[in-house]
Formats: sequence, C-alpha cells, structure tokens
Amino acid sequence: MRQWGVSALESDGEFLWWLGRFVGTWRIDDGTYVVSRGRGGWLEARAFPSCARVPLETALETGRRTEEAGPLGPPPVLVSEQLMDVWLTPEDLRRLRGAMHVSRGLDLIVATIEQRMAEVDESEQKRRWLLYWSSARTERPAKQEAGYITRLREACRAETAPSKE
Repeated sequence: MRQWGVSALESDGEFLWWLGRFVGTWRIDDGTYVVSRGRGGWLEARAFPSCARVPLETALETGRRTEEAGPLGPPPVLVSEQLMDVWLTPEDLRRLRGAMHVSRGLDLIVATIEQRMAEVDESEQKRRWLLYWSSARTERPAKQEAGYITRLREACRAETAPSKE
C-alpha cells in the first residue's frame, strides 16, 4: 500500500470523517440531489439526473435523506489508482491489473474494495480514508460553500467535544 502523509489532514481529518453521515441521496420538493465526496473528502451536492452542482446547504438543510450511500459513496463510484492502492492487497492489485479499462473490471474492483473495507474495523477504515484524502490534499470545498462548511465544522466540534462532567 502506498503511504501518503496524513499531516495535511490533521486539522480536517476528524471533520471529514464526521461528514460521512451526509453522503447519500436527498429529496427536496423540487427534485433529487446526490451528496457525495470529492476526491479530497469534501462534500458536494449535485442535482439528479442533470449532475448540475447545487449548494450543499440546499440539499442538507431543506431536504431529507432518502437513501444512504454504499461504502464508496453513491454511484457512479470514481475508481482511481490511489483508491486501489489504499484498499487493495498486492495480490488484488496483480489480479485486477488493467481491469479499470472495462465495465466488468470496474465492477470487480468496486466489489473487491468493498470486501476489503468490510474486513477491517472502523479505525482502520478511517486511517485508510485519511490516506486517500491526503493524496488529493489540494482539493478544497468550493468557496461558495465556506460559510456552510464552517457551520458544519462547529456542529462537529459540539457533537464530538469531550463532556465536561
């Protein structure tokens, strides 16, 4: 497994992990939205089926989640060499070499990654996701989302802060 530095995510890692609760399909009066993660772990919302980007706040504040996403997020799943390096064993990588070039191969890769994810505990899943997200550390949330991301970060801190009892 390739090792990337997690230091770029030290301040955002817990928050990015916490954001996973919002990934999935959301329904709003005017349509359906898919909330997924970008390569760096940040959330984005897109109208379905047009794929037009919409403000994250629109989906999360006015909608209700109708479907949780699978372990790799809502379809279509973006398969990359970095994702494969983080989740697959050397034997898996040898067996699946070149598979990402055909649809059946992509299905096999996704199924194998989901199997590997199920084989490890939550702390190991978190560690591997942080490695993956750190490989795209230049990706940041859209500027227009900054205010809403700040509010979500505050909610995360309030929820995860140790109690003062």
